Amino acid sequence: MALTRLRLVCFIAKNARPLGWSVVLCILVLSLIPSAHLPKISFYDLFQPDKAGHLIFYGSACLLLMTGYTPRLSRFLIYLVPVCLFLMGLSLEWAQSEFTKDRVFDLWDQTANTLGILCGMALWARFRASFLENTGVD
Repeated sequence: MALTRLRLVCFIAKNARPLGWSVVLCILVLSLIPSAHLPKISFYDLFQPDKAGHLIFYGSACLLLMTGYTPRLSRFLIYLVPVCLFLMGLSLEWAQSEFTKDRVFDLWDQTANTLGILCGMALWARFRASFLENTGVD
């Protein structure tokens, strides 16, 4: 089990940038397609799985991109990743309200995006040393 976990950590650390950009691409596509093309979830009104999706996608993108760019960016510049993700989320919420007929700017979506980014930053701060030490990423 520990060997499998180490292999997974190595894979993620070595491929963090392409994985992170893949998550960003998913965010872009899912944010801009008309809501009629999104799956209908019957318990949507109770649990708002949409907000959990925002949190997970933005948190994953932040964690992966910060991990992937840590060896290449200075201690200050690495924080541009969460700032850019925040601005991207804000821009996409605006684009939804301007360019689609059935989607609107949702402040709660942006709040979930921000919480996801903060969670990604917290996980990155907690585990960045182990990602770098265990994988030999330079």
